[in-house]
Amino acid sequence: FRRVLFRSGLHTACVHRAGRILVDAVESAQTVTGAHNKALATLTAIFHALDGHTQNWKLIYDASLPRPSEAHSLARGYQDALNTMGAQGVAEALADNDTHDAFDHSLLLALWFSIVSTTITWWGDHPTQTPQQMSERCLRLFNAIKTPKAN
Repeated sequence: FRRVLFRSGLHTACVHRAGRILVDAVESAQTVTGAHNKALATLTAIFHALDGHTQNWKLIYDASLPRPSEAHSLARGYQDALNTMGAQGVAEALADNDTHDAFDHSLLLALWFSIVSTTITWWGDHPTQTPQQMSERCLRLFNAIKTPKAN
């Protein structure tokens, strides 16, 4: 029983540390103007916050956390904070393009979360990449999708 309690407390402490670092980083990126600049600043902030610790993203979004538990409640709070900022950024990006459809917002929010999560997973498999290299790589890839090279 004591071992379970200790692990629970340790898990909660790890969730708190990881969540606070991520939320603080993403909050700091919200001061950037322009939705597209804010998206890149958000990714860059996440990369710096997770540098060497990509598992912290998975810790915050761990669907297997026992319910009810302090770790689950804490993780849910950090998820809500991160997801709220993501939803605001998506709304801003769509508004910049005069798009106000609720389904577009829902889909773009799901795509944004998938892109961030997949990028962090990829980075975990390629740990020699620096946060700066990850930001530059994302910008290159976004630009490649947005503006294909003319033949």
